[in-house]
Amino acid sequence: MEAIRMKYGYALALIALAGCADPAREVVRAADYGERWPLRAAEAVVGCSPPDLRYLEVDGIRYGINGPALRAGFPESGKARKDGTPGPLADFIERAGALCGK
Repeated sequence: MEAIRMKYGYALALIALAGCADPAREVVRAADYGERWPLRAAEAVVGCSPPDLRYLEVDGIRYGINGPALRAGFPESGKARKDGTPGPLADFIERAGALCGK
């Protein structure tokens, strides 16, 4: 049952994103963060789709970085991190929220 709910939530999230022709997005780069850069890729996109689905896009995959995005079925961002551990990515969460006016 949980798997069905997750697939349904993910489908709704994709529909929501598809409905926004131009969701709020911002490119972030390792060069701007130096040693604090937590991701395996040198560049990523933070984004927010209204009302408050915050995500981090790495190598074309959108990872959820807040509760609403995770509940909608976005995968956990741990796979995008250098060390593979899940956990908050505070700066990215804040930047994505600002894109949604939060």
